[in-house]
Amino acid sequence: VRSGRVGVVLVLPTGLQPAVPGAAPGRGEIELHADRSNPLAAELVRGLVQSSAAELLAESHFGAQADEAYDPVPVRVIDAVGAGGKRPSISFFAAGLGVMFLMFAVTGRSAILLEERENGVLGRLMAARVGMTRLLVGRWLFLAALGATQVLVMFVWAALVFGLDLFTPSHFAGFAVTTIAVAAAAAAFGLILSAACRTRTQLNGVAVVVILTLSVVGGNMFPSFLMPEGLQRLGRWTFNAWALEAYRKVFWYDRPVYELLPQIAALVAATGVFLGLARWIARGWERVGGARA
Repeated sequence: VRSGRVGVVLVLPTGLQPAVPGAAPGRGEIELHADRSNPLAAELVRGLVQSSAAELLAESHFGAQADEAYDPVPVRVIDAVGAGGKRPSISFFAAGLGVMFLMFAVTGRSAILLEERENGVLGRLMAARVGMTRLLVGRWLFLAALGATQVLVMFVWAALVFGLDLFTPSHFAGFAVTTIAVAAAAAAFGLILSAACRTRTQLNGVAVVVILTLSVVGGNMFPSFLMPEGLQRLGRWTFNAWALEAYRKVFWYDRPVYELLPQIAALVAATGVFLGLARWIARGWERVGGARA
């Protein structure tokens, strides 16, 4: 539970015996260790435990004496993760909203490519043999730095106002690594949208639809564990879902930096794919004047 691999763990005592109404008293207590970031898991498992115990009693001669409100087995819920006053909503919303607004910010600022094409700067750069690859890499680095700065400001605000535990060495190290990786991926994604659109108006419309769709599927707006299983699998193909998982590992599960390797590797791979797609889409811009081929 503390590592985030499962949501609930049941500890059954030796000699556990359900209580029978009007007859033998029960013996033992079940411990339910739960992850409070998933509020449904503990109640669901608790209900399953009680219904299973009721079925066992129903098979015995005591079954007729039990009613619907009767709990034959005491279950004690223990918070296995959120010790020390940690609030799961703070880490969830800081990561979810931070990544979503990061995508909006870098995509909106990636319109610099369209501006350069419209005012003739792109044509002069191509005539000067700057090269589209070098130009895209330069714009990507700028957008990544801008996005990382924005996420830093949002998380510092969450730490100062809402009590997010950001300034411990382990948390800040995990935050820094994740933020650099997700800012790089978001910047490369913004270049794809900018290269694929013809005007800034078109970019704004396309960006809103695409980013909101990714935010819903990836879990930025709504916890992924409450989604249908098929939608959860689909969300694994979005880079923002990997970013959210990395932030949850850092701020909720207190995992060290090396345990973020799968999420960071996925973000780095997404960055490479996005940059390659942006370069391929922008291949027609290399003519002098920036016109499409």
